[in-house]
Amino acid sequence: CSLAIEPVPGQERIFHLTDMVEKPSLTEVLSNYSILGRVVLPPEIFSILELPVDMSASSDGTVLRISLSGDNMGLLIGRRGETLDALQYLTSLVAGHADDRFSKVSLDIENYRAKREEVLVSLALKMADKVVRLQKSVTLEPMNPYERRIIHSALQEVEGVETGSIGHEPSRRVVISPAGSGGPRS
Repeated sequence: CSLAIEPVPGQERIFHLTDMVEKPSLTEVLSNYSILGRVVLPPEIFSILELPVDMSASSDGTVLRISLSGDNMGLLIGRRGETLDALQYLTSLVAGHADDRFSKVSLDIENYRAKREEVLVSLALKMADKVVRLQKSVTLEPMNPYERRIIHSALQEVEGVETGSIGHEPSRRVVISPAGSGGPRS
């Protein structure tokens, strides 16, 4: 099994990982989970799924950013990013255990997070317009904390609406209400 970490010319602390050549033994698997010289993300995940993946990572000292790209990445993103969130969580556990410099791990696939943020902001503004027009509250689908925060932030300065969250994880939802209505009650 070979996993090479190569520096990108002219860019400090940014690395690309090359593809694995053969199926690894368990010992090799456990010794090759590294990015920036630290145990982070097992490339064997992609080998097992038969997904050729280009992986790059960078760090600002506290945040480790990992970006994946390749064909058929939808499998790794999952429904509304659920698989991506799970991979990010597992990666952050491993990275935190391997190196306490990284307080946060950000894992993205094919720029999914930026695209999802655009969709959520658009949805928030459209629903806010509806709430102002009809003077009725709108409850959105269940979202993870990161996505709810995007909705709340997008509507923070919008006149005529207020936001809140109701329910319990993992079914917590954002409610957009007319301003002055008292908002959602959980």
